[in-house]
Amino acid sequence: MIKKQIIWVLWGMWPYASLRCYELILNESKKYSNWIKNNDFPHIFIDNIPVKELTNSLESINETILTVKNEYERLKNSWINIFIMSCNTMHLYYDKIFLDNNLCNLSLIDELAYKLVNDWYKKVWILWSINTIKSWLYSKTLIKHWIKSIVIENDFILEKINNIILKIIWWDFILCDFDKDLLIHCLELFRKKWATGIVLWCTELPIAFNNIKTDLVLYDPLILTIKRACEIYYNK
Repeated sequence: MIKKQIIWVLWGMWPYASLRCYELILNESKKYSNWIKNNDFPHIFIDNIPVKELTNSLESINETILTVKNEYERLKNSWINIFIMSCNTMHLYYDKIFLDNNLCNLSLIDELAYKLVNDWYKKVWILWSINTIKSWLYSKTLIKHWIKSIVIENDFILEKINNIILKIIWWDFILCDFDKDLLIHCLELFRKKWATGIVLWCTELPIAFNNIKTDLVLYDPLILTIKRACEIYYNK
Protein backbone atom coordinates (compact mmCIF):
# COMPACT_ATOMS: atom_id res chain seq x y z
CA MET A 1 0.00 0.00 0.00
CA ILE A 2 1.34 3.43 -0.94
CA LYS A 3 1.62 5.88 1.90
CA LYS A 4 -0.34 9.08 1.41
CA GLN A 5 0.72 12.45 2.72
CA ILE A 6 -0.72 13.42 6.10
CA ILE A 7 0.01 16.79 7.72
CA TRP A 8 0.50 16.76 11.49
CA VAL A 9 0.24 20.06 13.35
CA LEU A 10 1.31 20.06 16.98
CA TRP A 11 -0.31 22.52 19.32
CA GLY A 12 -0.51 22.33 23.07
CA MET A 13 0.65 25.65 24.46
CA TRP A 14 -2.74 27.00 23.46
CA PRO A 15 -5.37 24.56 22.13
CA TYR A 16 -7.67 27.25 20.73
CA ALA A 17 -4.87 28.20 18.35
CA SER A 18 -5.73 25.02 16.45
CA LEU A 19 -8.77 26.81 15.09
CA ARG A 20 -6.62 29.47 13.46
CA CYS A 21 -4.10 26.95 12.15
CA TYR A 22 -6.80 24.77 10.63
CA GLU A 23 -8.26 27.78 8.85
CA LEU A 24 -4.82 28.83 7.57
CA ILE A 25 -4.15 25.38 6.13
CA LEU A 26 -7.54 25.18 4.43
CA ASN A 27 -7.19 28.66 2.94
CA GLU A 28 -3.71 27.86 1.63
CA SER A 29 -4.86 24.53 0.18
CA LYS A 30 -7.35 26.38 -2.05
CA LYS A 31 -4.40 27.45 -4.17
CA TYR A 32 -3.56 23.84 -5.02
CA SER A 33 -6.93 22.12 -5.40
CA ASN A 34 -10.35 22.79 -6.93
CA TRP A 35 -12.20 22.21 -3.67
CA ILE A 36 -14.87 20.30 -5.58
CA LYS A 37 -14.67 16.88 -3.93
CA ASN A 38 -14.13 16.01 -0.29
CA ASN A 39 -10.73 14.51 -1.08
CA ASP A 40 -9.52 17.83 -2.47
CA PHE A 41 -8.92 18.90 1.10
CA PRO A 42 -5.60 17.97 2.74
CA HIS A 43 -5.51 15.18 5.31
CA ILE A 44 -4.74 17.03 8.54
CA PHE A 45 -4.07 15.76 12.04
CA ILE A 46 -4.24 18.56 14.64
CA ASP A 47 -2.86 17.57 18.01
CA ASN A 48 -3.45 19.38 21.29
CA ILE A 49 -1.26 18.19 24.15
CA PRO A 50 -2.20 19.49 27.62
CA VAL A 51 1.19 20.71 28.81
CA LYS A 52 2.01 23.73 30.97
CA GLU A 53 2.41 27.05 29.18
CA LEU A 54 5.98 28.23 28.68
CA THR A 55 5.49 31.96 28.14
CA ASN A 56 6.68 33.07 31.58
CA SER A 57 8.48 30.01 32.91
CA LEU A 58 10.46 27.03 31.60
CA GLU A 59 10.25 25.05 34.84
CA SER A 60 8.29 22.22 33.19
CA ILE A 61 10.32 22.14 29.99
CA ASN A 62 11.90 18.68 30.44
CA GLU A 63 8.50 17.13 31.01
CA THR A 64 7.11 19.00 28.00
CA ILE A 65 9.95 17.88 25.72
CA LEU A 66 9.41 14.25 26.69
CA THR A 67 5.64 14.53 26.14
CA VAL A 68 6.04 16.08 22.69
CA LYS A 69 8.78 13.63 21.70
CA ASN A 70 6.62 10.66 22.68
CA GLU A 71 3.73 12.07 20.69
CA TYR A 72 5.98 12.50 17.66
CA GLU A 73 7.17 8.89 17.91
CA ARG A 74 3.62 7.61 18.26
CA LEU A 75 2.26 9.54 15.30
CA LYS A 76 5.08 8.85 12.89
CA ASN A 77 4.16 5.18 13.26
CA SER A 78 0.66 6.13 12.10
CA TRP A 79 1.93 7.14 8.63
CA ILE A 80 1.94 10.85 9.34
CA ASN A 81 4.86 12.22 7.37
CA ILE A 82 4.68 16.05 7.28
CA PHE A 83 5.28 17.54 10.72
CA ILE A 84 4.76 21.14 11.84
CA MET A 85 5.49 22.19 15.41
CA SER A 86 3.70 25.51 15.53
CA CYS A 87 4.80 26.59 19.00
CA ASN A 88 7.72 28.96 18.56
CA THR A 89 9.25 28.41 22.00
CA MET A 90 9.39 24.64 21.47
CA HIS A 91 11.75 25.21 18.53
CA LEU A 92 14.43 25.74 21.16
CA TYR A 93 14.27 21.94 21.54
CA TYR A 94 13.63 21.05 17.91
CA ASP A 95 16.68 18.75 17.64
CA LYS A 96 15.59 16.80 20.72
CA ILE A 97 12.13 16.08 19.30
CA PHE A 98 12.45 15.63 15.53
CA LEU A 99 14.92 12.76 15.37
CA ASP A 100 13.80 11.02 12.15
CA ASN A 101 15.43 12.58 9.08
CA ASN A 102 13.40 10.35 6.76
CA LEU A 103 10.28 12.38 7.50
CA CYS A 104 9.41 15.92 6.46
CA ASN A 105 10.03 17.88 9.66
CA LEU A 106 9.27 21.53 8.90
CA SER A 107 10.85 24.28 10.97
CA LEU A 108 9.30 27.73 11.42
CA ILE A 109 12.80 29.15 11.75
CA ASP A 110 14.12 27.65 8.52
CA GLU A 111 11.04 28.64 6.50
CA LEU A 112 11.33 32.21 7.72
CA ALA A 113 15.04 32.28 6.84
CA TYR A 114 14.31 31.05 3.29
CA LYS A 115 11.67 33.77 2.88
CA LEU A 116 13.90 36.57 4.15
CA VAL A 117 16.73 35.46 1.86
CA ASN A 118 14.35 35.43 -1.12
CA ASP A 119 13.12 38.89 -0.15
CA TRP A 120 16.72 40.15 -0.02
CA TYR A 121 16.69 41.14 3.65
CA LYS A 122 20.01 41.90 5.32
CA LYS A 123 18.44 43.13 8.53
CA VAL A 124 15.16 42.20 10.22
CA TRP A 125 13.37 43.26 13.40
CA ILE A 126 11.94 40.57 15.67
CA LEU A 127 9.19 40.82 18.28
CA TRP A 128 8.87 37.87 20.65
CA SER A 129 8.28 36.69 24.22
CA ILE A 130 10.82 37.03 27.04
CA ASN A 131 11.89 33.37 27.07
CA THR A 132 12.60 33.26 23.35
CA ILE A 133 14.28 36.65 23.21
CA LYS A 134 16.81 35.45 25.79
CA SER A 135 17.63 32.44 23.63
CA TRP A 136 18.38 34.41 20.45
CA LEU A 137 16.95 31.39 18.67
CA TYR A 138 16.16 33.10 15.39
CA SER A 139 19.35 35.13 15.37
CA LYS A 140 21.52 32.02 15.44
CA THR A 141 19.88 30.79 12.24
CA LEU A 142 19.57 34.12 10.44
CA ILE A 143 23.22 35.02 10.96
CA LYS A 144 24.13 31.96 8.88
CA HIS A 145 22.38 33.73 5.99
CA TRP A 146 24.10 37.04 6.75
CA ILE A 147 20.87 38.52 8.12
CA LYS A 148 21.14 40.70 11.21
CA SER A 149 18.27 40.64 13.72
CA ILE A 150 17.27 43.48 16.04
CA VAL A 151 14.98 43.17 19.07
CA ILE A 152 13.42 45.36 21.74
CA GLU A 153 15.42 44.97 24.95
CA ASN A 154 13.31 47.16 27.22
CA ASP A 155 12.21 44.90 30.11
CA PHE A 156 9.02 46.87 30.78
CA ILE A 157 7.86 46.58 27.15
CA LEU A 158 8.77 42.89 27.00
CA GLU A 159 6.81 42.18 30.18
CA LYS A 160 3.75 43.93 28.75
CA ILE A 161 4.09 41.99 25.48
CA ASN A 162 4.15 38.78 27.53
CA ASN A 163 0.93 39.90 29.20
CA ILE A 164 -0.69 40.40 25.80
CA ILE A 165 0.43 36.91 24.72
CA LEU A 166 -1.06 35.42 27.90
CA LYS A 167 -4.35 37.24 27.32
CA ILE A 168 -4.67 35.58 23.93
CA ILE A 169 -3.68 32.21 25.37
CA TRP A 170 -6.53 32.68 27.82
CA TRP A 171 -8.84 33.33 24.86
CA ASP A 172 -9.22 37.07 25.49
CA PHE A 173 -9.05 38.70 22.06
CA ILE A 174 -10.35 42.09 23.21
CA LEU A 175 -7.18 44.04 23.89
CA CYS A 176 -7.46 47.20 25.97
CA ASP A 177 -6.35 50.57 24.61
CA PHE A 178 -3.08 50.30 26.53
CA ASP A 179 -2.25 46.99 24.81
CA LYS A 180 -3.02 48.40 21.37
CA ASP A 181 -1.00 51.55 22.06
CA LEU A 182 1.91 49.41 23.23
CA LEU A 183 1.93 47.36 20.01
CA ILE A 184 1.75 50.54 17.92
CA HIS A 185 4.61 51.95 20.01
CA CYS A 186 6.68 48.85 19.22
CA LEU A 187 6.08 49.37 15.52
CA GLU A 188 7.17 52.99 15.80
CA LEU A 189 10.33 51.99 17.69
CA PHE A 190 11.27 49.69 14.83
CA ARG A 191 10.30 52.29 12.23
CA LYS A 192 12.70 54.80 13.80
CA LYS A 193 15.42 52.23 13.19
CA TRP A 194 14.43 52.10 9.52
CA ALA A 195 12.54 48.83 9.79
CA THR A 196 10.72 47.58 6.70
CA GLY A 197 9.96 44.05 7.90
CA ILE A 198 9.11 42.70 11.35
CA VAL A 199 8.96 39.05 12.39
CA LEU A 200 6.15 38.18 14.83
CA TRP A 201 8.00 35.36 16.55
CA CYS A 202 5.20 34.05 18.74
CA THR A 203 2.06 32.17 17.73
CA GLU A 204 -0.20 34.68 19.48
CA LEU A 205 1.38 37.91 18.18
CA PRO A 206 -0.13 37.77 14.66
CA ILE A 207 -3.53 37.59 16.34
CA ALA A 208 -2.68 40.56 18.57
CA PHE A 209 -1.73 42.59 15.49
CA ASN A 210 -4.79 41.50 13.55
CA ASN A 211 -6.65 44.83 13.87
CA ILE A 212 -3.63 47.12 13.90
CA LYS A 213 -2.93 48.85 10.61
CA THR A 214 0.64 49.37 9.46
CA ASP A 215 2.53 49.71 6.20
CA LEU A 216 5.39 47.63 7.61
CA VAL A 217 5.67 44.01 6.45
CA LEU A 218 4.73 41.65 9.28
CA TYR A 219 6.10 38.14 8.84
CA ASP A 220 4.22 35.24 10.43
CA PRO A 221 6.51 32.16 10.40
CA LEU A 222 3.52 29.85 10.82
CA ILE A 223 1.91 31.04 7.58
CA LEU A 224 5.19 30.54 5.71
CA THR A 225 5.55 27.01 7.10
CA ILE A 226 1.95 26.08 6.27
CA LYS A 227 2.54 27.29 2.71
CA ARG A 228 5.53 24.96 2.46
CA ALA A 229 3.52 22.04 3.92
CA CYS A 230 0.80 22.49 1.28
CA GLU A 231 3.39 22.64 -1.51
CA ILE A 232 4.77 19.29 -0.33
CA TYR A 233 1.33 17.77 0.22
CA TYR A 234 0.14 18.67 -3.28
CA ASN A 235 3.55 17.94 -4.82
CA LYS A 236 3.96 21.47 -6.21
